Parts: sequence; C-alpha cells; structure tokens
Amino acid sequence: MNIALFFLSFLIVAFGQPAYIGWLGAIAAAFGYGMIFKTLLEIPKRKKKFWMGSAWFFAVQLVQLYWFLSHPYAYIYPFYFFLCAVLGAQFGLVCTYVTRKNISSTRGILGIGSLWVLLEWVRLFVLSGFSFNPIGIALTANIYSLQVASIGGVYLLSLLVIITNLLALNMWEKRFSFQSTALWGIVLVAPYIYGVYHFHSHSQAASFHADSEQQMKAVLVQTAFPAEEALGIESQAEFIAYVFDEWSQILKITKRHLDKETDLIVLPEFVVPLGTYTFVYPYTLVKEAFAKHYGEDSLESLPPLELPFARKFDTEMGTEYFVNNAFWSQAIANRFDAPILLGLEDVDEHEDGKRNYYSAALMLKPQQSLSAEEISASL
Repeated sequence: MNIALFFLSFLIVAFGQPAYIGWLGAIAAAFGYGMIFKTLLEIPKRKKKFWMGSAWFFAVQLVQLYWFLSHPYAYIYPFYFFLCAVLGAQFGLVCTYVTRKNISSTRGILGIGSLWVLLEWVRLFVLSGFSFNPIGIALTANIYSLQVASIGGVYLLSLLVIITNLLALNMWEKRFSFQSTALWGIVLVAPYIYGVYHFHSHSQAASFHADSEQQMKAVLVQTAFPAEEALGIESQAEFIAYVFDEWSQILKITKRHLDKETDLIVLPEFVVPLGTYTFVYPYTLVKEAFAKHYGEDSLESLPPLELPFARKFDTEMGTEYFVNNAFWSQAIANRFDAPILLGLEDVDEHEDGKRNYYSAALMLKPQQSLSAEEISASL
C-alpha cells in the first residue's frame, strides 16, 4: 500500500499543474501531498524520511521543470539535476517534521507549513533568485482558488497546500472522525469560497466600468527572442548589429497596429540587451529603420538628439550622433502616441564608482502628450 501511495502521489503532484493537467492541481492541493506524507509517517527514522522525501520531490521537480531542457546547450543538464536535487532536499527536510505528534496539533501543522514557505522564500536569496515552481501553483489552475493570491501571493497558496494536506493526513490518522473531517473540509473549500466572492465582485465592477467608460486597448508584443542566439557573437560590432536587428523586428511586428487606437504598448522583460542609456546605435541607421518600417512621416516622432536619448561622438567618419534603447522606446511611444512599458537593464551608479546593474521595468510616455516642463525634466 505504501508503494502504491508513493507512486500515485507522485503522478498527482507532478502533473497537477496548469501546464500539465490543471484539474489534478486541485487534487494535489487537497490530499496529493498527504499521500506521500502518509507513506513517510510509517518511517520512524528521520534520516530515512529525509532521503525518501527528497527522492520523491526530486522526481516531481524533474517533471515540472522539464522545460529547462529546451535550452540548446548541454551545460543545462547538470544545472537542471542539481537544482531539482536542492529543491528535493528542501522538501526532505520538511518531511522529517511530519510525525504523528506534529500533525495532531495546530501548532505543529502551522509550523511545518511555515517552514516550507520559508524555504521557498529563501530560494530568492540562496538560489540566485529562483522564484519558479512553488507548490502553490497547484491552486492556480482554478480561477477561484487563484484569487487567494490577491491576499498573500503564491506563498500563501503554498501555505494553504501544505496545511490542507497535513489536515488530510490527520483526518486519515483519526479514521475520518467528524471533527478532523470537518476541519479539513473547511480549510479545503475556504479558498474557493473566497475566490467566488472575490472574482464575481470584481467582475461586476469591471462590467460596470466597461459600460460607463472607454475600454483600454493595448498592443502586447511577444518578441520571443532566444537569448542563446547571441552567445556565439564575439565582436562588439556584431553584437550591436544583432540587437539593432531585434529592434527592427519589433518595428516590423508593431507596424500593423500603427493606424489603430492604442492606449498602451507592452514589450517583454529584458526585451533587448545593452542597457537603457548606452549610446551604441548610429542615429542615421536608426532613422533609416524607422523610415523603412513606420514610414517617412514617423521621423517627425523621433526624440530630440539630446540627453538622455542621444549623444554626439567624434568618429573616424567625423562627428556622429549615437542613440540608445531609450531612444528606440521613446520613438515608438511617440509614433503610437501611447505609453510604452518594457523591461530593460538599468544601473545605479554610486559615489565610489561602483555600479549595480539590474533588470528594470520602464514606462515612457509619448513626448507630444507631455508638457514642455515635463519634457525638459526628462532630458
């Protein structure tokens, strides 16, 4: 029976995600983890519990993080197995606290659930900011249980998953007594009850505003640029030309929406490299790209050749203006007369000369919609 529970819980949890079989997520959140906990409950030695729990969760992660292997380079394989092993060890540690004594008390159940959430949160700082695949994702396949994330994010969902499964285990141990069954049932349905209220109350509000106000029209651009394509480029000139071509593709993608009313343009996170304000693109080439894709009249929408968009440099060909990613972004916003939201690399410069680079979300408003004072302030 324990062997059957081991493999059945693996199938339910491993595939109980929106990316696989969404409805299995509700089962995993209800008692899928409780089945493996039941198996481990029969193991008296903590060390054996740790290794069994680690191996089980390691296998679960191999399935759920399989998308890692879409990366074309072989170095991803050792990283993939190492990451799954570390996540497995985290789960194995939590399993060592799953005892009959702990699951029979409110303090024990909350303590185990809190420990797991703490370990998921620690990944943000210990595993280089790895925020993917918390177990709370099991509750996100259902639109109603997903609403609980509005209160405490995915970590609250993870806490609910662990607590619900421990209560299921406690119910099992107490042979489905009325009190234990009722407590498990209340915690199980609570996210869905809240979700129904939250979803429909906001849906009614959204419907009211949709009838009384103009709806927002956004251009959502998924560039799907594969980052690994640029890894083989050695020279700086080739790399700049590669990124220049990416911006040209963005112009080509968005061109079809030029004549449509647009309230917002959204590009992906870290849409292109080379920072936000690094002057690397010759202005004459950028000007030609806009004329080619957006038409000659788009040149009137180009930002001024001033900081922070452009800078003059002395080159072998004479004095020439160079522009940056902010210039491309602002020019698109100006041409559409709509704000543009995108992710680019930004930097904080300190007095000691050190620089901290980070991925930032930037929003640029069309300059023609700004006042003269605002334009001067942005420059």
